[in-house]
Amino acid sequence: METETTSSQEKPRVPLEDKKEIVQMRNGQTGPQVSKNLGIPISTCNAIYKRYLETGSVDNVKQTGRLCQVSQEEEKM
Repeated sequence: METETTSSQEKPRVPLEDKKEIVQMRNGQTGPQVSKNLGIPISTCNAIYKRYLETGSVDNVKQTGRLCQVSQEEEKM
């Protein structure tokens, strides 16, 4: 399994192909079995499968960043 990293402070992300494989394997296997077969932590496999059940997708969710502390007026300066 190769992981994707976007910056040095972020946790490595599981590639989309591996996420799809986790969901496919979970239809016939348990979380620990999938984890052992793919070499991915059990908690990661379970979290990905849980997200799939809740949203129907394994895509990464867009996350908000830190809120802007500068007003629009100050930004124009």
